[in-house]
Amino acid sequence: MTKVAGLAKRTYWKLAKKLTKSKRASKRQGTAVLSGTQYQLPTWQESPLNFSEQHERWLDPIFSTIQNFKEGSFLDVGVNRGQTLAKFLTISPERTYIGFEPQASCVTFLQDFFRINKKTNCRVVPAGLSDVNGVKQLFFRTGQPGDGTASIAEAHRPASFYTESWVIPVFKGDDIIPELEVSNISTVKIDVEGAELEVIKGMRDTLGAMRPFLVFEVLNNFLVATGEALSPELTKYRNRRALEISETLNKLGYNIYNIHDRSLIQIREIKPEISSDLTITDYLAIPKEYENEAKRKFSEYFEFRNAEQSQMSA
Repeated sequence: MTKVAGLAKRTYWKLAKKLTKSKRASKRQGTAVLSGTQYQLPTWQESPLNFSEQHERWLDPIFSTIQNFKEGSFLDVGVNRGQTLAKFLTISPERTYIGFEPQASCVTFLQDFFRINKKTNCRVVPAGLSDVNGVKQLFFRTGQPGDGTASIAEAHRPASFYTESWVIPVFKGDDIIPELEVSNISTVKIDVEGAELEVIKGMRDTLGAMRPFLVFEVLNNFLVATGEALSPELTKYRNRRALEISETLNKLGYNIYNIHDRSLIQIREIKPEISSDLTITDYLAIPKEYENEAKRKFSEYFEFRNAEQSQMSA
């Protein structure tokens, strides 16, 4: 057993022992219907699951097009309350799904969900992905189960934004993905509240070898939770990291598109706006060797534009 596998196993059982108590809080089972299929939901006093079919609907044709284009597993980095899992179960429920989520309450709920519904093709790893193997602080604003602002990127928001933190395990994707016996990947979704750069850097070898499509978020230079613009220093910090994401993906042979309503706007550099509009914070990275064929598939739903055309029409 490798050091990575050993650490992952020890981390899992430590969390499992701690979370057994949480399962005792289960009262009853609810249900959710996704694309005509009914799923049983373990219902707790503080259920973190969100299976709303209305969540970020602009991503639905992105995920469905990728699944129709490329074979392979679906990697969900930052499962949180299962928002993207709901899309997966709607679009391609028989494929292999692997989620990475460090929030203990979410992990336990998801494991119960997979068990109750006999989803043997779905797994969740109780850890985060980063560019190192070890432990990091996960910072919270609310401390409630499924806190959507939780992040290991402490400097991504003002220090006053967070109220508490936990120690969590993190792994490089390049080290943990082989341990999970994944032979091919179609899609990697990354939504980790500012730590996208570390996730991408930690799985460069995997991206180079398996050539999945990436769907990821880069937040605007604005604090939606408090309605505040960022300081000049924090804006500069975020812009630098966004540029590094762009450079890393370009070097790996990816073209980047901003998902903007029904348009895919090709960009060379990610430049976050000062805006509270969360519908413009998602990006699609396409391997260059798939570019022409993929654009034909996506054109059924999206108009392709470049940044200059977008600015002229604005």
